[in-house]
Amino acid sequence: MKITETYKKHRIFNEIDLMMESYEFISTSSSSFFQGGVSATANIDSIIYSSLKNTLESIKTLLEIGKINDGFGLVRKYFEGVIIDIYKTVYLREKYDFSKTMYVDMIEKWYKGEKSLPPYKNMISYLNRAKSLDNIRQYFDISENGYYNSIKDKCNDNLHYNKFVYMLLNNSDYYFKGRESYLSLILSCIANIFELHIACIFLLHPEYLTSTDYIDCLECGETPTEGSQNWVSPFGENLFNKLWTNKPEIAKCIKDNTFLIFEDDR
Repeated sequence: MKITETYKKHRIFNEIDLMMESYEFISTSSSSFFQGGVSATANIDSIIYSSLKNTLESIKTLLEIGKINDGFGLVRKYFEGVIIDIYKTVYLREKYDFSKTMYVDMIEKWYKGEKSLPPYKNMISYLNRAKSLDNIRQYFDISENGYYNSIKDKCNDNLHYNKFVYMLLNNSDYYFKGRESYLSLILSCIANIFELHIACIFLLHPEYLTSTDYIDCLECGETPTEGSQNWVSPFGENLFNKLWTNKPEIAKCIKDNTFLIFEDDR
């Protein structure tokens, strides 16, 4: 295998580890919350986050052995998993009404394996009309011909071998001078998908990112600090800062549209 030390030390491997750690944290924290609209006894968000973490682990494994082209195939899978989760969350948010029905038919049938969710284009169209994403949509262009669709196109180029170079990207036995640049490209794709997803989780499911201070005080027989039920967890705060310290407009948008209380505001 002609994998260079520069390739092995590329920052993509550490970055994927951090993304996997984030999904593991959110999967664990979400598991204790009730989820309306589906008959599942467990929180299906927790299962989805865990699945996405495992997809990232598979991508990392492929990249470690030089299979960049196959990695792009799984990035496409990761992207569609993220879009499905956002769509499912927004759809439940807009359609679930406990006073009328316990379950949202489309999501319930998908959960039970009785019916597929709408095609990708239909989901994207729905998300671009959804009021619950109005505040954040200007920062994450998921329109049919927007930036995120270009990520899907890059993945499809690799999937269908639209250039000969994509054959080389899957064959580490041949020296290829530009191999590391494609690692940077795949990292850019993954990082942007991850940022979109985490932004939506902050906005649509902020409860998954709350700290345990309030519950910890109650369990110890102490009176919790007023408002501490809305404190963001240390992990959530660190993740927020990592993603948006250098993007103040997005940071402000999320803070202005969630009940979470950050450390600077306490």
